[in-house]
Amino acid sequence: MPLSDMAIRHARPTDKNYTIGDFDGLSLMVTAAGKKRWLFRFYWEGQQTEKCPSAATQQSV
Repeated sequence: MPLSDMAIRHARPTDKNYTIGDFDGLSLMVTAAGKKRWLFRFYWEGQQTEKCPSAATQQSV
């Protein structure tokens, strides 16, 4: 089930970074400083890769 806007807005920072899964390899990382970033996990040549586009913050999406 995709993340709703309400769930993203209510994601609060903790003492460690954590991720909330969305769908199809997309997840939202909430940092200890309170920033929210989208992560995209995928497989390339048999190895799992994680990309964090620098321009994709929660406010810009």
